[in-house]
This record gives sequence, C-alpha cells and structure tokens, in this order.
Amino acid sequence: MKHAKTVASLTFGTLIAGALCTTLLTGCGSTAQSAATSQAADTPAETMNVSTVTNADDVSQDLNDIEATSNYPSLSSFCAQTIDGKDFTQADLAKADVTVINFWSPFCGYCIEEMPQIAAWEKTLPKNVQLITVCTDYDSDPVSSEEILRECGFDGTTLVAGSGDYQGLMDEVAFLPTTLVVDSSGKVVGNALEGMAEDVAQTFGQMVNEALQAQGKASINA
Repeated sequence: MKHAKTVASLTFGTLIAGALCTTLLTGCGSTAQSAATSQAADTPAETMNVSTVTNADDVSQDLNDIEATSNYPSLSSFCAQTIDGKDFTQADLAKADVTVINFWSPFCGYCIEEMPQIAAWEKTLPKNVQLITVCTDYDSDPVSSEEILRECGFDGTTLVAGSGDYQGLMDEVAFLPTTLVVDSSGKVVGNALEGMAEDVAQTFGQMVNEALQAQGKASINA
C-alpha cells in the first residue's frame, strides 16, 4: 500500500466509510471502491495505515506529500462511463497534452473539501490541459455524488465505472483523494498526490507544468 510522506497508524474499533475521513486527517486513507472499509468491518481491531498531510501551510508542503507513480498502470486501453452516461476512452485523453485525474468519494470529507477549488481551477485550464474526476463510490450513493458536484460547480467530466486499464488503475489507488497526471497516451507522468491539496491551483498547476515541460510545451499559469 502506498503512503503519503507523513503516515499515521490508527487502531479502529467499529469502522464505517465516513469514519475514514475524520478531522484528524488530510487524506482519507480509504481504498478505491471502499475495499478498506469492508475489510475493516470484518476485523474490528485491525490497525490501518492512513495517509496524512500535516503542517500544509503552503504549496511546498503539498508537494512534499507527492509519491512516486511507479505502481500506477497506463490508461492505454480502456472504456469508462461518465456520470451522464457517455463513454470515455483513451481517444478522449489523446485530445489533451495533459490530463489531471482526481479520485474521490462522496464518503470522503477531504475529497469534498477540495472539490470547490478543483471545480474553479478546471474552468481556467487551456485547451491542451483537461481535468477529470473519478467517483470511486458512485454506485453506493449516486444522489449524494451528483449533488456534491453540482453544489461545488464542477461541470467537467466525472467517471463512475469502467473496464480494461481503467480497472487496473482503480486497483492501485490506495488513498482518497489521490490526484494523478497522465499524458496524451494515457501514461502516468510525474508523481501522484495522495492526500488533499491545500491550494489546488498551485499544487495541481505545478504537477501539470512539470508534465508539460517534459514534453517541451509551454507552462500554464499556476
């Protein structure tokens, strides 16, 4: 299991999905599709590692909590479904030089906390950069998931299910929120942010600029 730079080990008694996002944490520590939740419910005394971002007073601290992406597979062959019932494939990734992917859950308080910033930043992006979100627990609470996006003002693409490399990538996401950057071929580039960004525009912007610079392309305003 991958961890952010600062990791706390907590012992849970009776654990429900919402408890993964207590006010003590800055990363939810739940696995995609609530796998950690179901496992913890079966073993009440289990000790779980939960990623945290502490003393995140500026962007440099956010970047300190970015982890290497070696375990994340490429999205070279997949078909995903959007929240409004459309298909999203590698061809859609190919339309942009860089795509930011934010994994979140309606049961993760920190995911919801950073969503308004994500929604606002997404509206500022140039045509060669796109941001999509992946709602890992959409089937568990579609009404709340859609309400969160609507209230935060996010009108970009949100994926809710998929197959192929999409599922392989989901299996490797151990913490929520997690944010990745992929290039036009679907390859994960740079490093992953596992935890909530204090300043989305600055932190995500730097991740994007590093990916663009590696391609010899102009940076965006971050």
